[in-house]
Amino acid sequence: MVDKMKKKLYMGTVIVFALLLISSGYLMAFSSTAETQEQPGVYEQGVEVKPPEDGVETERDTYVYTYTLVNLGEEEDTYIIEVESSNEVAFEVEAPENVSVEGESSVDVEVEVTINEDAEPGDIATITVKAESESSGEVDTGSMYLKFEKPIDFEPPVDWENAEAFIGEAKNAAAFGAATFLKVEGYEPWAALVINAGDPKGVDAVTVSFEDGTLIIEAEDENDANHVTILVNKAFADEYLGESEGDIDIEVSDAVNYEGLDESNESAGGGAMYVFHIEHFSIQTIEMSSQPEFAPPVDGAEAFVGRAEDAAAHGAATFLKVEGYEPWAALVINAGDPAGVDAVTISFEDGTLIIEAEDENDANSVTILVNKAFADEHIADSEGDLDIEVSDAVNYEGLDNSNASAGGGAMYVFHIEHFSTQTIEISKVSLIPFPGIPLILVSLAVPFACYYYYKKKDE
Repeated sequence: MVDKMKKKLYMGTVIVFALLLISSGYLMAFSSTAETQEQPGVYEQGVEVKPPEDGVETERDTYVYTYTLVNLGEEEDTYIIEVESSNEVAFEVEAPENVSVEGESSVDVEVEVTINEDAEPGDIATITVKAESESSGEVDTGSMYLKFEKPIDFEPPVDWENAEAFIGEAKNAAAFGAATFLKVEGYEPWAALVINAGDPKGVDAVTVSFEDGTLIIEAEDENDANHVTILVNKAFADEYLGESEGDIDIEVSDAVNYEGLDESNESAGGGAMYVFHIEHFSIQTIEMSSQPEFAPPVDGAEAFVGRAEDAAAHGAATFLKVEGYEPWAALVINAGDPAGVDAVTISFEDGTLIIEAEDENDANSVTILVNKAFADEHIADSEGDLDIEVSDAVNYEGLDNSNASAGGGAMYVFHIEHFSTQTIEISKVSLIPFPGIPLILVSLAVPFACYYYYKKKDE
């Protein structure tokens, strides 16, 4: 009897447990189904703002840029629109206050940007559009960069849409992937190319100049983490510095790496380029100059043996040495034409120092100093012992016993007032110039001969 009761109790427990399992499964299935069923008044929501591509403008005017507003939800929604310029002084912005968009659709939002009279070439702004859903409060933003740049100063050597070209200085160089070419004013060909800036806004400013025979490139940026590549045109270096890498003295600041000569650079249209990479900022410099043919007596000067082309260009001090002779013989300074004097040659023949200066610009002028130490050594050590002959446009201005341009040395000073070809010749004064001695001898011999003849005749 007891065993039967136990069996019934056991079977009852099993049945109850089974019923509980079945009920639990049904409830879970019902719950899952209920979750997947669409509930009245509940739907997907979301918003996305897609900006246009970054832009560059060259005129002070009003421009329209189109942003795309996407309703990611299934129902129509209205969005509050706000637009902001990061540079309100130069770039004024305006957009509609609100926009309605059908579910799972998009509309264009036109933003007017006015580049006003306060804008300076190189100014840049971030134009940001913010959209906020009135129903859900969800927010998204989209931004573009806009740069105001002056029109190109010269035609760049590559036919690319993003190539720009400026003389002397470029602001926001290499912004938005641009290739920024730079030319030194008054010089051909172009000198440098700025590419691959790390900051989309480019490098704040890059300047290029050529002073005293030195190409100087200065790049500055407020973003310390920014970086950039600068290429120096070998054709420019060949013309003004030296035709081989070994002829050029290269000095760079701490964050600049010189990476060598690229014989065919694609960014420069296939031309040969000296490649520099700036790893970080704020102000970094590159200086390239000619290795002088001999050590000039003052820092920063140029020095040549026998001949100098474009002598004294852009304020340079051009020292000249006669081949095979010490010390240096002449110094050319203060050319009236910034391009200098086309050519100055120097030689020493038969005891005469000969300097010849030529220039196509008739109105050009220049000062030439002759080193007294050279004259003392090879001609005569006193001004009175020198025979000085000059061509028509050359003025001899005397001896300067301490000339600052020559490092304090004594100089014989000549000034050429105009061109085309002018000469200076310096030699030693003869005690009795030829043919003086023969004439004196003849003048003495004739009376003696006559006296002797008549004396003999009288006898």
